[in-house]
Amino acid sequence: MFARFLTLLALAAIAYVPSAQTAPLFAPTGLRAFLLRADEPVLDSFPRTPSFAWAPYDNARSYDFELATGRSFDESTIVWSTATRTKPLQVPAVAIPIALPWMTGDPYALYAHVRAHTATGVTRWSAPFGFNMRWKSLPQQMLPDIAGLVRWKPVEGATSYEVWFVDAGKVITTTTNVADEREYYTFHQGPTWTATVQWRVRAMRKLYGALPNGLPVVSVGPWTQTFVSQNPAFSTGPMSLLETASNTLSTDAAPNAHSLTPGFAFAGDTSTNGLSGRLFRVYVATDRQCVNIVFKGAVVGSPAYAPRTSGPLALPTTSTAITAAETSYLVDGSESGTFTADYREVTSN
Repeated sequence: MFARFLTLLALAAIAYVPSAQTAPLFAPTGLRAFLLRADEPVLDSFPRTPSFAWAPYDNARSYDFELATGRSFDESTIVWSTATRTKPLQVPAVAIPIALPWMTGDPYALYAHVRAHTATGVTRWSAPFGFNMRWKSLPQQMLPDIAGLVRWKPVEGATSYEVWFVDAGKVITTTTNVADEREYYTFHQGPTWTATVQWRVRAMRKLYGALPNGLPVVSVGPWTQTFVSQNPAFSTGPMSLLETASNTLSTDAAPNAHSLTPGFAFAGDTSTNGLSGRLFRVYVATDRQCVNIVFKGAVVGSPAYAPRTSGPLALPTTSTAITAAETSYLVDGSESGTFTADYREVTSN
């Protein structure tokens, strides 16, 4: 009887032993960012938005990923997370559908972490991966000089550029890597105005995607040093096309394809009807007869043209305004009231 009592007491003790707490699952490891391949060397600075990868987690059913501007990953710092996806993330990698601005912190401006969902629960968050977004290099002047144009090496991650023409006191914008010097030539084509052009340039990064409040939609790099371009005397006589220029040069003798919209260089001031002028417009067509016009450049006085996202020049419309333009740099404004030789009104695009 006593032995049976001890047995029941032991069973009761066993019954009341608290169950052991389940330890949190270990976090995923190996989180890193990359631009082209997941096996790239680990970097912590990127000129454009990277993708992310980590070591596969055993028996993971899905993953949660978060990107934030702080290590706390609280609601006010989250930039993007897989919570916005309609389907769970089932692979150990993710490409985020937004463009990140250039931004740096101390030591980092952006942080990412990841966790896994398994049959037994959710893992801990991984250690944060910190990184910065910044330009790899500053624009560098490209040589040789082309009369009427300035050129620079494209910057990875840039979506556009600002060009500061120092003597003209003017900043213009473009999405390519070349700009014409129309301010220096228009209504004054002598060497006093055109022989030397001082300019600076900086890269810009315009963003896409739904970004949280507080992140800049446009970020910029620093201005370069002052570059100097030299121009020969303005040529007269029959007009001729010389070359197109972007990150490469193309001529009739050595044609090359452009990966960026080029600038167009030409010489002379006299058209095929024998009339000379001091204002020019570039047309781009898809056929040799130039019937199917697909692009109409702005009016310029320079022996070259390159497309801009700012402008065009505010052309004078009276004799008094023309006289004033001959002693000043034109500002941006309207070129309305311009026509082709067969009296068709032209609007640049």
